Amino acid sequence: MMGGMVPDMQMAGSVARRLDKQSEYLTVVLVTLLSRAAIEGGADSEAAYELGDIYLRRVEMSSVGGGNFNTIGFQAACEFTEMVIKAQKHTNDYHIDACKSYIAKNLRKDLKVGDIAPAIGISRTYLAHKFREAEGITVQEYILREKCGHAANMLTYSDYPISIIAEYFCFSSPSHFGNCFKRIYGMTPKAYRLKNFKK
Repeated sequence: MMGGMVPDMQMAGSVARRLDKQSEYLTVVLVTLLSRAAIEGGADSEAAYELGDIYLRRVEMSSVGGGNFNTIGFQAACEFTEMVIKAQKHTNDYHIDACKSYIAKNLRKDLKVGDIAPAIGISRTYLAHKFREAEGITVQEYILREKCGHAANMLTYSDYPISIIAEYFCFSSPSHFGNCFKRIYGMTPKAYRLKNFKK
């Protein structure tokens, strides 16, 4: 099936003498293969089998009423493809959420993508690509923003020295923390505290 064209069942090998039976049998095979491919593509197996059953019943009804098997096959291909796309999006969302959760639990560590990816069961390259695609920023940038966000909270509600806050969130030095913080908040940690400190 190329370019959205309906597959022509007459182009397949012969499995029946009568043309209508040939189309019917090949549509059954197509639906069966589509349901298996959808499961391999990440779709829920129960949902894929259920959708397959729906299309097999349509084939059965069409064989009685002289329906168009090509159209049924095409509709099945479209619906199974949509099912796989949704399943993959759900999987991607799961990995992004797992990544964010891991970061939240490990903000006090010197986090790298290479540490997070194996911890959530995917490759570093896949995580980096999917995270940027979903969030519009790199994993490392997200980590930095999260650390600075929590640091901003500490600057507002605690009197811990800036050097201790920098160390707490595993910045290499207070100046490195200051540079990162200023890039995100547009002011130094000291200026931020002076402006926002709550006694």
